[in-house]
Amino acid sequence: MALFFDQKWFNARLEATGLSKADLSRSLGLTPSEVDEMWKDQREIRDREIGTMALLLGVSEDEVRKRGGVQGNPETRAAMHAKRHTGAVPHQPSSPEIEDRLEAIEARLAEIEMQLNKKV
Repeated sequence: MALFFDQKWFNARLEATGLSKADLSRSLGLTPSEVDEMWKDQREIRDREIGTMALLLGVSEDEVRKRGGVQGNPETRAAMHAKRHTGAVPHQPSSPEIEDRLEAIEARLAEIEMQLNKKV
């Protein structure tokens, strides 16, 4: 469970980017109810959602974690971040590495979807 979800900050970031919670839910592949649960601090932001949210809101993943009240070991997050940005592809990826790769793919897909929605 999240420690503290900063609704005011997330609402301000959505407004600043011209997005709605409905846009966010579509980009994350969540129902509006699931996003509402985040806003009410009844559902923690999952690791695979952090990258997409950061991209859409124009902030760092650490900022999303902080404002979303996501728990976790900062050393583990720093190591995962460093590994992600070295460009090295491990021979046998572990589960967290696979999740990171999927998170990056989801973030790119969300950006493409947002660009397509703007053209319509």
